[in-house]
Amino acid sequence: MKIGLILECTTDGPDWQVYSLWVQRLLGEDVLVEQSSAGNKKLLIQQAGKRAQALFDEGCEKVLILWDLWPAWGQTKPDEDEDVAAIESSLRQAGVVNPCVYLLCVNRMLETLLLVDGNALTQFLGLRGKTPRHKNRPFAVHDPKEYLGRWFKQARRGDYVAHTHAKEIAKRVDFVRLRRRTSEFQKLESSLQQTPCTPPLAWAMQASDVGKAAAGS
Repeated sequence: MKIGLILECTTDGPDWQVYSLWVQRLLGEDVLVEQSSAGNKKLLIQQAGKRAQALFDEGCEKVLILWDLWPAWGQTKPDEDEDVAAIESSLRQAGVVNPCVYLLCVNRMLETLLLVDGNALTQFLGLRGKTPRHKNRPFAVHDPKEYLGRWFKQARRGDYVAHTHAKEIAKRVDFVRLRRRTSEFQKLESSLQQTPCTPPLAWAMQASDVGKAAAGS
């Protein structure tokens, strides 16, 4: 099986490192994971359609589009529904009719998921016997990156650097805790396991109707 990931990070960035790791932990290391990194959220939304089609053309059976809700990046307040509508519009415009596309918005950001299992963080930092205060409320942490930075300094490990440290924390995350505490991980897991990819999404049905109309004219 080959899975495609459309991400807002740069090539081989922290999002890719973490999500590709988790996909292979869920499906097995023999699963191939292909990345399509847009570089930022704006380009991910604009280019989602053509990137998804390119991944299908390369043999991917499923394509997952993952992005962070925060920061707002020009919006007064980030809105998941607006992001989804814009991505679906991009998919329609690109003529993507394959229903095996899954949209996964992370609230607030990648680092929020890394905080869900506080033990993973303290194990990586070597802080025995210390439990982060956020343990039961990771989504209440306003700035997860800054919060991680404080823990790194407490452990005298310097600054938190996503490209270097995100994957190391992700390796230690307990999937049972992720599954129990986050709808994001539940969606990731169900997207990978769903076979066949049904029901088809509204944008796929509309794109198919547009294609049929064009073929008949």
